[in-house]
Amino acid sequence: MNAAMVNQPWVAPANPRFKLFSTLAVCFGSLIIYFTMPTDTTELVTYRYCAYGLLVVLGVALGVEGLAGVRSLARVDVVALWTLYFLTFAEFLHPHVRILYTAATGDAGVACGLALVGFVGIAVGRHIEVPIRARPERARLPEISPASLLRIFFLFSFLGYLYVLLTTSFNPFEIFSSLLQQRFDRPWQRNQVGGWVSFLTELNLLLYIVAAFGGLIFANAKYYGLSSRISVLALLTFMAYFDFCEGARNILLIKAGLFLCTFFIASRETHTARLLITAAASIALLWVVSGYMLDFRNQGLGSYISTGAAQQQDDGFMIDNNMVSIARVVGVFPDTYPFPGSDIVVQMFTKWIPRALWSGKPVAWSTSIEDALATGGGYTIAVTCVGEAYLIAGYPSLIVISLLIGALTSWWNRVGFAAQTNLDLVYYASGFFAAALGMRSLQFVSIAIVPTLALYICGRVMSNPRSRLYKA
Repeated sequence: MNAAMVNQPWVAPANPRFKLFSTLAVCFGSLIIYFTMPTDTTELVTYRYCAYGLLVVLGVALGVEGLAGVRSLARVDVVALWTLYFLTFAEFLHPHVRILYTAATGDAGVACGLALVGFVGIAVGRHIEVPIRARPERARLPEISPASLLRIFFLFSFLGYLYVLLTTSFNPFEIFSSLLQQRFDRPWQRNQVGGWVSFLTELNLLLYIVAAFGGLIFANAKYYGLSSRISVLALLTFMAYFDFCEGARNILLIKAGLFLCTFFIASRETHTARLLITAAASIALLWVVSGYMLDFRNQGLGSYISTGAAQQQDDGFMIDNNMVSIARVVGVFPDTYPFPGSDIVVQMFTKWIPRALWSGKPVAWSTSIEDALATGGGYTIAVTCVGEAYLIAGYPSLIVISLLIGALTSWWNRVGFAAQTNLDLVYYASGFFAAALGMRSLQFVSIAIVPTLALYICGRVMSNPRSRLYKA
Protein backbone atom coordinates (compact mmCIF):
# COMPACT_ATOMS: atom_id res chain seq x y z
CA MET A 1 0.00 0.00 0.00
CA ASN A 2 1.13 3.55 -0.64
CA ALA A 3 3.24 4.65 2.35
CA ALA A 4 1.76 8.14 2.17
CA MET A 5 -1.65 6.71 2.98
CA VAL A 6 -0.54 4.82 6.06
CA ASN A 7 -1.09 6.67 9.36
CA GLN A 8 -4.01 8.58 7.86
CA PRO A 9 -7.42 7.92 9.49
CA TRP A 10 -9.78 5.87 7.36
CA VAL A 11 -13.03 7.28 8.75
CA ALA A 12 -13.91 10.97 9.15
CA PRO A 13 -15.76 11.92 12.38
CA ALA A 14 -19.33 13.13 12.13
CA ASN A 15 -20.02 16.85 12.37
CA PRO A 16 -21.62 17.29 15.86
CA ARG A 17 -24.03 19.99 14.69
CA PHE A 18 -25.20 18.03 11.66
CA LYS A 19 -25.52 14.90 13.80
CA LEU A 20 -27.72 16.77 16.28
CA PHE A 21 -29.95 18.12 13.49
CA SER A 22 -30.17 14.59 12.09
CA THR A 23 -31.31 13.22 15.46
CA LEU A 24 -33.90 15.98 15.83
CA ALA A 25 -35.22 15.09 12.37
CA VAL A 26 -35.65 11.46 13.42
CA CYS A 27 -37.35 12.43 16.70
CA PHE A 28 -39.79 14.99 15.34
CA GLY A 29 -40.37 13.03 12.13
CA SER A 30 -41.26 9.90 14.11
CA LEU A 31 -43.65 11.89 16.30
CA ILE A 32 -45.40 13.32 13.24
CA ILE A 33 -45.70 9.86 11.69
CA TYR A 34 -47.13 8.38 14.88
CA PHE A 35 -49.77 11.08 15.48
CA THR A 36 -50.84 11.24 11.83
CA MET A 37 -50.96 7.46 11.39
CA PRO A 38 -54.22 6.37 9.70
CA THR A 39 -56.53 4.34 11.92
CA ASP A 40 -59.76 3.60 10.04
CA THR A 41 -58.09 1.62 7.28
CA THR A 42 -56.41 -1.69 6.55
CA GLU A 43 -53.27 -2.70 8.42
CA LEU A 44 -51.33 -2.79 5.16
CA VAL A 45 -52.08 0.90 4.62
CA THR A 46 -50.83 1.64 8.14
CA TYR A 47 -47.56 -0.18 7.57
CA ARG A 48 -47.12 1.42 4.17
CA TYR A 49 -47.78 4.91 5.55
CA CYS A 50 -45.07 4.43 8.17
CA ALA A 51 -42.73 2.92 5.58
CA TYR A 52 -42.90 5.93 3.26
CA GLY A 53 -42.92 8.45 6.08
CA LEU A 54 -39.92 6.96 7.83
CA LEU A 55 -38.05 6.64 4.54
CA VAL A 56 -38.40 10.41 4.08
CA VAL A 57 -37.37 11.06 7.69
CA LEU A 58 -34.28 8.86 7.52
CA GLY A 59 -33.44 10.24 4.09
CA VAL A 60 -33.52 13.81 5.42
CA ALA A 61 -31.45 12.76 8.45
CA LEU A 62 -28.88 11.07 6.23
CA GLY A 63 -28.77 14.04 3.88
CA VAL A 64 -28.14 16.46 6.73
CA GLU A 65 -25.25 14.40 8.06
CA GLY A 66 -23.94 13.96 4.52
CA LEU A 67 -23.30 17.70 4.34
CA ALA A 68 -20.13 16.99 6.34
CA GLY A 69 -18.93 14.69 3.56
CA VAL A 70 -20.27 11.43 2.21
CA ARG A 71 -17.40 9.45 3.73
CA SER A 72 -18.41 10.60 7.22
CA LEU A 73 -21.53 8.42 6.83
CA ALA A 74 -19.50 5.19 7.07
CA ARG A 75 -20.51 4.79 10.70
CA VAL A 76 -22.03 1.97 12.72
CA ASP A 77 -25.00 4.02 13.96
CA VAL A 78 -25.99 4.79 10.37
CA VAL A 79 -25.75 1.08 9.50
CA ALA A 80 -27.89 0.18 12.52
CA LEU A 81 -30.68 2.64 11.69
CA TRP A 82 -30.93 1.66 8.04
CA THR A 83 -30.69 -2.06 8.77
CA LEU A 84 -33.56 -1.76 11.22
CA TYR A 85 -35.57 0.08 8.58
CA PHE A 86 -34.87 -2.66 6.05
CA LEU A 87 -35.96 -5.35 8.52
CA THR A 88 -39.18 -3.59 9.50
CA PHE A 89 -40.66 -1.28 6.89
CA ALA A 90 -38.70 -1.53 3.62
CA GLU A 91 -40.76 -4.37 2.16
CA PHE A 92 -43.93 -2.25 2.37
CA LEU A 93 -42.46 0.11 -0.20
CA HIS A 94 -43.13 -2.54 -2.82
CA PRO A 95 -46.44 -1.89 -4.64
CA HIS A 96 -47.39 -5.58 -4.54
CA VAL A 97 -46.32 -6.45 -1.01
CA ARG A 98 -48.11 -9.45 0.46
CA ILE A 99 -48.90 -9.97 4.15
CA LEU A 100 -48.38 -13.56 5.22
CA TYR A 101 -51.32 -13.68 7.64
CA THR A 102 -54.76 -12.82 6.29
CA ALA A 103 -56.39 -12.23 9.69
CA ALA A 104 -55.99 -8.69 10.99
CA THR A 105 -54.11 -8.34 14.26
CA GLY A 106 -55.70 -5.09 15.37
CA ASP A 107 -52.32 -3.96 16.70
CA ALA A 108 -50.62 -2.57 13.58
CA GLY A 109 -50.56 0.92 15.05
CA VAL A 110 -49.04 -0.33 18.31
CA ALA A 111 -46.38 -2.29 16.41
CA CYS A 112 -45.48 0.78 14.36
CA GLY A 113 -45.28 2.80 17.55
CA LEU A 114 -42.84 0.28 19.05
CA ALA A 115 -40.65 0.46 15.96
CA LEU A 116 -40.67 4.27 16.00
CA VAL A 117 -39.61 4.23 19.66
CA GLY A 118 -36.72 1.97 18.65
CA PHE A 119 -35.58 4.35 15.91
CA VAL A 120 -35.77 7.38 18.20
CA GLY A 121 -33.96 5.52 20.99
CA ILE A 122 -31.05 4.57 18.73
CA ALA A 123 -30.82 8.08 17.27
CA VAL A 124 -30.80 9.70 20.72
CA GLY A 125 -28.57 7.05 22.28
CA ARG A 126 -25.70 7.76 19.92
CA HIS A 127 -25.24 11.09 21.72
CA ILE A 128 -24.63 9.29 25.02
CA GLU A 129 -20.96 8.96 25.95
CA VAL A 130 -20.15 5.36 26.96
CA PRO A 131 -17.72 5.40 29.92
CA ILE A 132 -15.32 3.06 28.13
CA ARG A 133 -12.30 4.61 26.50
CA ALA A 134 -11.60 3.38 22.97
CA ARG A 135 -7.84 3.69 23.43
CA PRO A 136 -6.19 3.74 19.97
CA GLU A 137 -2.90 2.34 21.24
CA ARG A 138 -4.71 -0.82 22.34
CA ALA A 139 -7.07 -1.19 19.43
CA ARG A 140 -4.65 -0.40 16.64
CA LEU A 141 -3.60 -3.40 14.55
CA PRO A 142 -0.55 -3.62 12.27
CA GLU A 143 -0.32 -2.61 8.63
CA ILE A 144 0.29 -5.77 6.62
CA SER A 145 1.48 -6.30 3.08
CA PRO A 146 -0.91 -7.18 0.21
CA ALA A 147 0.59 -10.69 0.10
CA SER A 148 -0.06 -11.21 3.82
CA LEU A 149 -3.60 -9.87 3.46
CA LEU A 150 -4.24 -12.41 0.71
CA ARG A 151 -2.96 -15.19 2.94
CA ILE A 152 -5.38 -14.23 5.70
CA PHE A 153 -8.20 -13.90 3.15
CA PHE A 154 -7.74 -17.45 1.89
CA LEU A 155 -7.01 -18.91 5.34
CA PHE A 156 -10.23 -17.49 6.78
CA SER A 157 -12.11 -18.66 3.68
CA PHE A 158 -10.81 -22.20 4.11
CA LEU A 159 -11.70 -22.28 7.79
CA GLY A 160 -15.11 -20.80 7.09
CA TYR A 161 -15.99 -23.56 4.62
CA LEU A 162 -14.10 -26.33 6.42
CA TYR A 163 -17.26 -27.99 7.75
CA VAL A 164 -18.83 -27.94 4.29
CA LEU A 165 -15.67 -29.46 2.81
CA LEU A 166 -15.50 -32.18 5.46
CA THR A 167 -19.14 -33.22 5.05
CA THR A 168 -18.71 -33.50 1.27
CA SER A 169 -15.27 -35.17 1.38
CA PHE A 170 -13.77 -32.10 -0.33
CA ASN A 171 -15.79 -32.90 -3.46
CA PRO A 172 -16.72 -29.65 -5.27
CA PHE A 173 -19.23 -31.44 -7.50
CA GLU A 174 -21.15 -32.68 -4.46
CA ILE A 175 -21.15 -29.17 -3.00
CA PHE A 176 -22.70 -27.61 -6.10
CA SER A 177 -25.14 -30.51 -6.47
CA SER A 178 -26.23 -30.23 -2.83
CA LEU A 179 -26.80 -26.50 -3.18
CA LEU A 180 -29.62 -27.24 -5.63
CA GLN A 181 -31.40 -29.51 -3.13
CA GLN A 182 -33.74 -28.65 -0.29
CA ARG A 183 -31.96 -26.85 2.52
CA PHE A 184 -32.43 -29.64 5.11
CA ASP A 185 -31.14 -32.33 2.73
CA ARG A 186 -27.66 -30.88 2.44
CA PRO A 187 -24.88 -32.85 4.14
CA TRP A 188 -23.58 -29.83 6.04
CA GLN A 189 -26.94 -29.07 7.64
CA ARG A 190 -26.30 -29.29 11.39
CA ASN A 191 -28.81 -30.66 13.89
CA GLN A 192 -30.44 -28.55 16.58
CA VAL A 193 -28.36 -29.76 19.50
CA GLY A 194 -24.99 -29.85 17.79
CA GLY A 195 -21.78 -31.58 18.87
CA TRP A 196 -18.04 -31.50 18.50
CA VAL A 197 -18.19 -32.02 14.73
CA SER A 198 -20.86 -29.38 14.13
CA PHE A 199 -18.79 -27.10 16.36
CA LEU A 200 -16.84 -26.47 13.16
CA THR A 201 -19.88 -24.71 11.74
CA GLU A 202 -19.11 -21.81 14.06
CA LEU A 203 -16.03 -21.15 11.95
CA ASN A 204 -18.29 -19.86 9.18
CA LEU A 205 -18.45 -16.59 11.13
CA LEU A 206 -15.00 -15.87 9.71
CA LEU A 207 -16.60 -15.51 6.28
CA TYR A 208 -17.98 -12.13 7.32
CA ILE A 209 -14.40 -10.98 7.83
CA VAL A 210 -13.57 -12.47 4.44
CA ALA A 211 -16.24 -10.26 2.84
CA ALA A 212 -14.68 -7.18 4.46
CA PHE A 213 -11.22 -8.25 3.31
CA GLY A 214 -12.64 -8.60 -0.22
CA GLY A 215 -13.81 -4.99 -0.19
CA LEU A 216 -10.38 -3.85 0.98
CA ILE A 217 -8.60 -5.88 -1.70
CA PHE A 218 -10.73 -4.55 -4.56
CA ALA A 219 -10.45 -0.99 -3.29
CA ASN A 220 -6.67 -1.40 -3.64
CA ALA A 221 -6.72 -3.68 -6.68
CA LYS A 222 -3.66 -2.05 -8.24
CA TYR A 223 -1.48 -3.62 -5.55
CA TYR A 224 -2.53 -7.15 -6.59
CA GLY A 225 -1.74 -9.17 -9.68
CA LEU A 226 -4.35 -10.32 -12.17
CA SER A 227 -4.31 -13.91 -10.93
CA SER A 228 -4.83 -12.74 -7.32
CA ARG A 229 -7.77 -10.54 -8.28
CA ILE A 230 -9.38 -13.35 -10.27
CA SER A 231 -8.94 -15.78 -7.37
CA VAL A 232 -10.47 -13.35 -4.89
CA LEU A 233 -13.36 -12.58 -7.24
CA ALA A 234 -14.00 -16.29 -7.81
CA LEU A 235 -14.16 -16.99 -4.08
CA LEU A 236 -16.43 -14.02 -3.38
CA THR A 237 -18.69 -15.11 -6.25
CA PHE A 238 -18.88 -18.62 -4.80
CA MET A 239 -19.70 -17.16 -1.39
CA ALA A 240 -22.55 -15.12 -2.82
CA TYR A 241 -23.87 -18.11 -4.80
CA PHE A 242 -23.62 -20.37 -1.74
CA ASP A 243 -25.64 -17.98 0.44
CA PHE A 244 -28.10 -17.37 -2.37
CA CYS A 245 -28.78 -21.09 -2.76
CA GLU A 246 -29.09 -21.44 1.01
CA GLY A 247 -31.82 -18.82 0.94
CA ALA A 248 -29.87 -17.03 3.65
CA ARG A 249 -31.13 -13.56 2.84
CA ASN A 250 -29.79 -11.82 5.93
CA ILE A 251 -26.41 -13.51 5.61
CA LEU A 252 -26.06 -12.54 1.96
CA LEU A 253 -27.13 -8.95 2.58
CA ILE A 254 -24.79 -8.49 5.56
CA LYS A 255 -21.81 -9.90 3.68
CA ALA A 256 -22.57 -7.73 0.68
CA GLY A 257 -22.92 -4.76 2.99
CA LEU A 258 -19.57 -5.50 4.63
CA PHE A 259 -17.92 -5.73 1.22
CA LEU A 260 -19.47 -2.45 0.04
CA CYS A 261 -18.80 -0.53 3.26
CA THR A 262 -15.15 -1.61 3.40
CA PHE A 263 -14.74 -0.89 -0.31
CA PHE A 264 -16.34 2.51 0.20
CA ILE A 265 -14.07 3.48 3.10
CA ALA A 266 -10.89 2.09 1.53
CA SER A 267 -11.43 3.75 -1.87
CA ARG A 268 -9.61 6.93 -1.00
CA GLU A 269 -8.65 7.68 -4.60
CA THR A 270 -12.05 6.91 -6.12
CA HIS A 271 -14.44 9.74 -6.90
CA THR A 272 -17.41 9.95 -4.55
CA ALA A 273 -19.98 10.01 -7.38
CA ARG A 274 -18.64 6.71 -8.71
CA LEU A 275 -18.90 5.15 -5.26
CA LEU A 276 -22.48 6.34 -4.86
CA ILE A 277 -23.51 4.95 -8.25
CA THR A 278 -21.87 1.61 -7.42
CA ALA A 279 -23.60 1.51 -4.03
CA ALA A 280 -27.01 2.42 -5.50
CA ALA A 281 -26.75 -0.23 -8.21
CA SER A 282 -25.68 -2.86 -5.67
CA ILE A 283 -28.52 -2.03 -3.28
CA ALA A 284 -31.06 -2.21 -6.12
CA LEU A 285 -29.74 -5.63 -7.17
CA LEU A 286 -29.81 -6.93 -3.59
CA TRP A 287 -33.36 -5.63 -3.19
CA VAL A 288 -34.52 -7.64 -6.19
CA VAL A 289 -32.60 -10.77 -5.18
CA SER A 290 -33.84 -10.73 -1.58
CA GLY A 291 -37.46 -10.81 -2.72
CA TYR A 292 -37.02 -14.22 -4.34
CA MET A 293 -34.66 -16.01 -1.97
CA LEU A 294 -37.39 -17.07 0.45
CA ASP A 295 -39.47 -18.46 -2.41
CA PHE A 296 -37.08 -21.31 -3.15
CA ARG A 297 -35.33 -21.70 0.22
CA ASN A 298 -37.35 -24.70 1.39
CA GLN A 299 -37.90 -26.45 -1.93
CA GLY A 300 -34.38 -25.91 -3.26
CA LEU A 301 -33.11 -23.87 -6.18
CA GLY A 302 -33.12 -26.85 -8.55
CA SER A 303 -36.81 -27.55 -7.95
CA TYR A 304 -37.66 -23.86 -8.06
CA ILE A 305 -36.04 -23.40 -11.47
CA SER A 306 -38.14 -26.19 -12.97
CA THR A 307 -41.45 -25.84 -11.10
CA GLY A 308 -41.09 -22.82 -8.83
CA ALA A 309 -43.32 -20.50 -10.80
CA ALA A 310 -46.19 -22.95 -10.65
CA GLN A 311 -45.86 -23.39 -6.89
CA GLN A 312 -46.18 -19.72 -6.03
CA GLN A 313 -49.51 -18.78 -4.50
CA ASP A 314 -49.59 -15.38 -6.11
CA ASP A 315 -47.39 -12.67 -7.49
CA GLY A 316 -47.20 -10.81 -4.20
CA PHE A 317 -43.91 -9.59 -2.87
CA MET A 318 -42.99 -10.73 0.62
CA ILE A 319 -39.77 -10.82 2.64
CA ASP A 320 -40.24 -11.36 6.38
CA ASN A 321 -43.35 -9.48 7.54
CA ASN A 322 -41.49 -8.70 10.76
CA MET A 323 -43.85 -5.82 11.53
CA VAL A 324 -46.82 -8.18 11.32
CA SER A 325 -45.03 -10.57 13.68
CA ILE A 326 -44.43 -7.73 16.15
CA ALA A 327 -48.15 -6.83 15.98
CA ARG A 328 -49.11 -10.45 16.70
CA VAL A 329 -46.70 -10.59 19.63
CA VAL A 330 -48.17 -7.42 21.13
CA GLY A 331 -51.56 -9.14 21.12
CA VAL A 332 -50.47 -11.99 23.42
CA PHE A 333 -47.65 -10.48 25.53
CA PRO A 334 -48.16 -9.66 28.36
CA ASP A 335 -51.97 -10.05 28.47
CA THR A 336 -52.08 -13.78 27.72
CA TYR A 337 -48.49 -14.77 28.49
CA PRO A 338 -45.92 -13.06 30.74
CA PHE A 339 -42.89 -11.44 29.16
CA PRO A 340 -40.01 -13.91 28.63
CA GLY A 341 -37.88 -11.26 30.31
CA SER A 342 -34.69 -12.71 31.75
CA ASP A 343 -34.75 -15.64 29.29
CA ILE A 344 -33.93 -13.21 26.48
CA VAL A 345 -31.20 -11.50 28.50
CA VAL A 346 -29.57 -14.84 29.35
CA GLN A 347 -29.50 -15.90 25.71
CA MET A 348 -28.02 -12.53 24.72
CA PHE A 349 -24.92 -13.41 26.73
CA THR A 350 -24.78 -17.19 26.21
CA LYS A 351 -25.85 -17.64 22.59
CA TRP A 352 -22.22 -17.62 21.37
CA ILE A 353 -21.22 -20.61 23.52
CA PRO A 354 -21.42 -23.85 21.47
CA ARG A 355 -23.51 -26.61 23.02
CA ALA A 356 -20.52 -28.89 22.52
CA LEU A 357 -18.85 -26.90 25.30
CA TRP A 358 -21.96 -26.39 27.44
CA SER A 359 -24.49 -29.17 27.03
CA GLY A 360 -26.87 -27.59 29.54
CA LYS A 361 -27.00 -24.21 27.84
CA PRO A 362 -30.54 -22.72 27.76
CA VAL A 363 -32.00 -23.35 24.32
CA ALA A 364 -35.42 -21.69 24.54
CA TRP A 365 -37.53 -19.21 26.43
CA SER A 366 -40.03 -20.31 29.04
CA THR A 367 -42.73 -19.27 26.57
CA SER A 368 -41.52 -18.93 23.01
CA ILE A 369 -43.17 -16.71 20.43
CA GLU A 370 -44.04 -19.78 18.37
CA ASP A 371 -45.82 -21.41 21.35
CA ALA A 372 -47.66 -18.23 22.28
CA LEU A 373 -48.92 -17.80 18.72
CA ALA A 374 -49.65 -21.53 18.32
CA THR A 375 -47.79 -21.87 15.04
CA GLY A 376 -47.51 -25.62 15.38
CA GLY A 377 -43.73 -25.55 15.00
CA GLY A 378 -41.75 -26.06 11.82
CA TYR A 379 -40.53 -22.48 11.59
CA THR A 380 -39.42 -19.62 13.78
CA ILE A 381 -40.83 -16.12 14.03
CA ALA A 382 -38.50 -13.12 14.02
CA VAL A 383 -39.51 -9.82 15.60
CA THR A 384 -36.21 -7.89 15.26
CA CYS A 385 -34.44 -6.18 18.15
CA VAL A 386 -37.51 -3.98 18.67
CA GLY A 387 -39.80 -6.90 19.40
CA GLU A 388 -37.27 -8.71 21.57
CA ALA A 389 -36.50 -5.57 23.58
CA TYR A 390 -40.24 -5.13 24.17
CA LEU A 391 -40.56 -8.75 25.30
CA ILE A 392 -38.07 -8.21 28.12
CA ALA A 393 -40.18 -5.75 30.12
CA GLY A 394 -42.36 -3.76 27.73
CA TYR A 395 -41.76 -0.13 26.80
CA PRO A 396 -39.18 0.55 29.57
CA SER A 397 -36.85 -2.19 28.31
CA LEU A 398 -37.39 -1.10 24.71
CA ILE A 399 -36.35 2.46 25.54
CA VAL A 400 -33.33 1.42 27.61
CA ILE A 401 -32.02 -1.09 25.06
CA SER A 402 -32.55 1.29 22.13
CA LEU A 403 -30.58 3.99 23.93
CA LEU A 404 -27.88 1.46 24.79
CA ILE A 405 -27.62 0.32 21.16
CA GLY A 406 -27.21 3.90 20.00
CA ALA A 407 -24.55 4.59 22.65
CA LEU A 408 -22.57 1.45 21.78
CA THR A 409 -22.61 2.20 18.06
CA SER A 410 -21.29 5.68 18.78
CA TRP A 411 -18.56 4.18 20.98
CA TRP A 412 -17.50 1.78 18.23
CA ASN A 413 -17.35 4.67 15.77
CA ARG A 414 -14.44 6.01 17.81
CA VAL A 415 -12.54 2.87 16.89
CA GLY A 416 -13.06 3.81 13.24
CA PHE A 417 -11.96 7.40 13.79
CA ALA A 418 -8.68 6.11 15.26
CA ALA A 419 -8.14 3.47 12.56
CA GLN A 420 -5.03 4.00 10.46
CA THR A 421 -3.83 0.63 9.11
CA ASN A 422 -5.51 -1.82 6.76
CA LEU A 423 -6.20 -4.29 9.58
CA ASP A 424 -7.60 -1.41 11.63
CA LEU A 425 -10.09 -0.79 8.83
CA VAL A 426 -11.28 -4.41 8.64
CA TYR A 427 -11.43 -4.54 12.44
CA TYR A 428 -13.68 -1.48 12.46
CA ALA A 429 -15.80 -2.75 9.55
CA SER A 430 -16.49 -5.98 11.45
CA GLY A 431 -18.57 -3.82 13.79
CA PHE A 432 -21.02 -3.31 10.93
CA PHE A 433 -21.72 -7.05 11.12
CA ALA A 434 -22.50 -6.85 14.84
CA ALA A 435 -24.77 -3.84 14.29
CA ALA A 436 -26.68 -5.43 11.40
CA LEU A 437 -27.08 -8.81 13.11
CA GLY A 438 -28.06 -7.12 16.36
CA MET A 439 -30.91 -5.33 14.59
CA ARG A 440 -32.19 -8.71 13.44
CA SER A 441 -32.03 -10.24 16.92
CA LEU A 442 -30.55 -9.17 20.23
CA GLN A 443 -29.71 -12.79 20.90
CA PHE A 444 -27.11 -12.82 18.13
CA VAL A 445 -25.07 -9.86 19.37
CA SER A 446 -22.66 -12.05 21.32
CA ILE A 447 -22.22 -14.28 18.26
CA ALA A 448 -21.54 -11.26 16.06
CA ILE A 449 -18.64 -10.23 18.30
CA VAL A 450 -16.81 -13.54 17.75
CA PRO A 451 -15.27 -12.74 14.31
CA THR A 452 -14.23 -9.29 15.59
CA LEU A 453 -12.39 -10.92 18.49
CA ALA A 454 -10.84 -13.49 16.13
CA LEU A 455 -9.50 -10.73 13.87
CA TYR A 456 -8.23 -8.74 16.85
CA ILE A 457 -6.34 -11.76 18.23
CA CYS A 458 -4.92 -12.49 14.78
CA GLY A 459 -3.78 -8.87 14.44
CA ARG A 460 -2.17 -8.79 17.85
CA VAL A 461 -0.29 -12.02 17.10
CA MET A 462 0.96 -10.52 13.85
CA SER A 463 2.13 -7.39 15.67
CA ASN A 464 4.43 -9.53 17.77
CA PRO A 465 8.13 -8.98 16.97
CA ARG A 466 8.41 -12.64 15.96
CA SER A 467 5.81 -12.05 13.26
CA ARG A 468 7.50 -9.13 11.53
CA LEU A 469 7.48 -10.95 8.21
CA TYR A 470 3.76 -10.25 7.93
CA LYS A 471 4.17 -6.50 8.19
CA ALA A 472 4.49 -4.23 5.22
